[in-house]
Amino acid sequence: MAGAGMLLALVAMLSAATSPPAATAPTAGPAAAAAARGHSTERPKASRPNVVLVLADDLGWADLPAYGNPVTRTPNIDALARAGMRFTRFYAQPVCSPSRAELQSGRHAARTGITDFIPGHQRPWEKVVTPRTALVFPDAIPTIGERLRERGYATAWFGKWHVGYAPDHATRRGYGEAWTDVAFAHVQKDGTPTAEAVATRAADFIRRHRAEPFFLVVSPTEPHVPLRARAAEIRPYEQRLRDTGATLPDPIYAALVAHLDTVLGTVTAALDDAGVRDRTLVIFASDNGGLETLDLGLGDRVTTNAPLRGEKGTVYEGGLRAPLIAAWPGRIPAGAVRDLPIGMLDLAPTFVALAGGDAPRGAFDGRSLVRVLEGGTDRARPLYFHYPHYHHGRPASAMVDGRWKLIEFLDDRSVELYDVVADIGEARNLAPRERARVRAMQARLNAWRADVHAALPTPNPGYDPTRAAAFEDPKTHQPIDLTDLRRFLGRGEYE
Repeated sequence: MAGAGMLLALVAMLSAATSPPAATAPTAGPAAAAAARGHSTERPKASRPNVVLVLADDLGWADLPAYGNPVTRTPNIDALARAGMRFTRFYAQPVCSPSRAELQSGRHAARTGITDFIPGHQRPWEKVVTPRTALVFPDAIPTIGERLRERGYATAWFGKWHVGYAPDHATRRGYGEAWTDVAFAHVQKDGTPTAEAVATRAADFIRRHRAEPFFLVVSPTEPHVPLRARAAEIRPYEQRLRDTGATLPDPIYAALVAHLDTVLGTVTAALDDAGVRDRTLVIFASDNGGLETLDLGLGDRVTTNAPLRGEKGTVYEGGLRAPLIAAWPGRIPAGAVRDLPIGMLDLAPTFVALAGGDAPRGAFDGRSLVRVLEGGTDRARPLYFHYPHYHHGRPASAMVDGRWKLIEFLDDRSVELYDVVADIGEARNLAPRERARVRAMQARLNAWRADVHAALPTPNPGYDPTRAAAFEDPKTHQPIDLTDLRRFLGRGEYE
């Protein structure tokens, strides 16, 4: 960008992608088309559980006390973990929009065309030209909101959306109620914390729909940059750092993690007050791995994903592993921990299974987790990731198969292989000595990319190593002013 004006244009564009306002029930369209495809016989309404998903934005695997963080304080999330099941190998895509596309569809993000955050960004002088991400979730693929609404559920989405631009997108895609006017702000214009505004709407929805099955997604912006919190919220974490001797997370970042805990507490209290907690599956999760440094590699480290390697925007474990905790009184064993690799795309088929009956054959790439949630076992199967973009790392695809993980970089086709059970920090690249395993996994990864029609980078005839790290606004094709962007993304306090 040429300056602050261009930066504001980028911010406005990104906000539009995440901010459809409240709207009424959706008109006939994709949901009706999906209904015409049919589904199996439904259960009676009384036997169907409610489903509530609290979805954090950029929360890292190691940011919670339940996953070993010594600084943050999250009593409500801790209580959910004690009451339910904590997954140690829940995988999402490296950034928000592809993960949210998988959540909506139960299908690989590459099938939807959404492979980067919307609207994405470009490095026009890098080694390869990266594909442009789709800007809207495709009409041809039903959302989980549409599938559950067809099954008699009241549906709502409150908070970050980020799979399309249209102001009524959420309500046209199966959500009877939606408030997604959150953008990047952690505080609204009237001074209300955005997390509080989202939670209040969620609690009201629960009260109004207590007598019928409902599906509710509560999606705060925390702890996504820019980092802003009240001074009174920050000071206790400054003291926590002194008490523990830790240097991270940044106290403002820790305060935003506490906002998430407050949201979950408001939601679970509303379920208790409505008398529906015992027939409600509650899931707390994050949409991708944690962001350790301010966006686009501008420095200012704000948290750590240790012992994981990497961060958001990479296909190392720090960019892909995210927290997921699920609780349902009487159905999910209390205090359980599972190391089975599962993915974001498994949530949609799980919710449909709970709502009654199966989706049409081939509807999902993911699989239902109901048996696992109820304490049973299931075999591991491969998980695939495709991020053909520059962000905090290089364009890459990856495959996780049990304890083994293959990474193929798409700018030079180099590969790395890790045993992520024995080497959770991905410190020892085993590719040179496990050549047969690499060849076998690479063949399967190639076959998967062909099956999902994954878009790939192409050689860049304009490659300029002196300017390779520069980012460009995808809409204006002007260089991004990193000084202005740093100012926008930085940390701060408000009263």
